[in-house]
Amino acid sequence: MKKITLYLVFVFIFSIMAYGETTADILNKIKAEYKSADKKITTMEMEQTITIMNDKDKIVTTSKMQKKNAKFRMEISIPMEEGNEPMKTVVLFDGTDVWSLLPVIGKQKLTGKDAEKYENQKDGQWWDDLEGMEYIGDEKVDGADCYVLSKKEKEAEIEKYWLNKSGLYPMKSENKIDDNVMTTIYSDIKTIEGYKMPCKYSTYEKENLVSEVQIKSISINKELSDDLFDPEKLKSDVNVQDMFKGMMPKF
Repeated sequence: MKKITLYLVFVFIFSIMAYGETTADILNKIKAEYKSADKKITTMEMEQTITIMNDKDKIVTTSKMQKKNAKFRMEISIPMEEGNEPMKTVVLFDGTDVWSLLPVIGKQKLTGKDAEKYENQKDGQWWDDLEGMEYIGDEKVDGADCYVLSKKEKEAEIEKYWLNKSGLYPMKSENKIDDNVMTTIYSDIKTIEGYKMPCKYSTYEKENLVSEVQIKSISINKELSDDLFDPEKLKSDVNVQDMFKGMMPKF
């Protein structure tokens, strides 16, 4: 009995020594690392491509995200059939409300869960996802030492994170969709005004690549007109009839 007790005490002490840091400690490190950089950035414009794979083909959409202090605007272009203009959607936060513009539906103010989906775009940072996670140990990803954090609650958007210890940026994450484990690998790391930012996100289901996000360009502190974030100026320049012209089946 004494041997078992001593063994348990040893395991307990070793675990404290091995993982003496807490999630709060890691969060404080990240915030301290990026605090000065955060103050330097007043506007940001980012363009990216999003590629979705399926069994036979892939769909490539493009998006442009613009931020000015707490306000943001996101434009997404969705390809249509060959010969037709892409369908463009816009979501913006004017400092108070979230608005969307869809070619068919038009402009509308989002409320409830529809607006909540864009909470992180307003004033959040990627590390806000770490709140409520538990630091469970260390692992290596591509040879780099990483903190491993796991979400306590079920059905979290991201259930597990691997954070580069020296750079304090994500290298890998996991989440579940139904019974399928989706793994995202973060790569193409760039340093922008002190931020170490992964510019490529590759998501796999088992060994199959299902989607890929590639940040093509990032501009910091460029002049952005207030009109971009004004819902009164939010209007579609796409003619719905022209957009769907030729897409109806011929009889």
